[in-house]
Amino acid sequence: MDYLIQFQMSIFALSGLVLLFYTIYRRAQSFNYAKRLLLYIIVANIIGLISEAMSWIFDGKLYYGVYFLEYASNFLLYLMTPILAGLIAAYIDFKIFYSKKRLMKLLYYQHTSVIVFILLCINIFYPFIFDVDPVTNAFVSKPLGWMSYAIVLCFYLYMIFVLLKYAQKTNRTTKKVFIISFLLPLVGMLIQMIESRLFVSWTAVTLSIYIIYTYIESSTGDYDYLTKLYTRYSYRVFIRQYIEEQISFGILFIDLNGFKKINDKYGHQIGDEVLIEFGIILQKVFHNEKMIARLGGDEFIVVIEQNHNQLDDCLKHIHDHINHSPLRVIHGLSFAYGYQLHEHQMNSDELFDAADKKMYEHKNK
Repeated sequence: MDYLIQFQMSIFALSGLVLLFYTIYRRAQSFNYAKRLLLYIIVANIIGLISEAMSWIFDGKLYYGVYFLEYASNFLLYLMTPILAGLIAAYIDFKIFYSKKRLMKLLYYQHTSVIVFILLCINIFYPFIFDVDPVTNAFVSKPLGWMSYAIVLCFYLYMIFVLLKYAQKTNRTTKKVFIISFLLPLVGMLIQMIESRLFVSWTAVTLSIYIIYTYIESSTGDYDYLTKLYTRYSYRVFIRQYIEEQISFGILFIDLNGFKKINDKYGHQIGDEVLIEFGIILQKVFHNEKMIARLGGDEFIVVIEQNHNQLDDCLKHIHDHINHSPLRVIHGLSFAYGYQLHEHQMNSDELFDAADKKMYEHKNK
């Protein structure tokens, strides 16, 4: 019971992280690499919370095997600090540059983790970071015990510098959220340095994760509220990954003809039903494609990976589904389209502009 009271903040934080992990894992798409990084951060934070609690629970206890548990929990606690800081830096770097290759070259900001691991291994034989008294099983801080705090501070100061340097790549809200997310762990770390029995440093990281998820990951939304297709944001994330990984694909950009007349004649509720039905038709025709999105209004886009050679047949199937739809108002609906295969060195904007140009050429025929 005493431990439940002592670690109640950590227990609440741990419970919240497990729930958040489950939520993100169930909802995140395979192409959303930012959410995958956030899952890694959550796992690292969970390990840190558990290690911190174990290091205090085993401290000073005297029974068989407890020395190893006390030492291992402190070893892991020191190691998880740079790992977590590096993962947070990697997440922010990805949200700025959207490049997995860049992160791989930077080793996901885990250089410091490797160095700390080596130092901790040396520390086993020549204690200079921490030690555990073999008689009392009590934790003993050594001259470099402050190392983990210094590493976190350097990481956060560096990422603030990166955010300011590449300010044009992120919006104001994102920058504010990240800076607040940096400050919370620093404040928690400062409080715990003053009073070591207030376990708030890892809990503060948990709060930062929730802020990032709420204001950055949740606000962008993966799915369109009306059609349940992917959103423009999801499409852009997907395209960036495919271009970076040099996957062969094309995009089919579709704009409905005369949709405004349907809205004016039948009302917006019927107009919404038309958009929903057209989205369902696209899902039926392109059921083996991974990305079908509504960009907004009556504009849709399909990333073509499997149906390059059957595109004409697919377009015919769309017309057939429209004319045989149970929603009678959609019968006879036509659409303009533009298809563009991604070419080497073509970025996402150039690709879309090429498809958009072909769509307008088709519309004006």
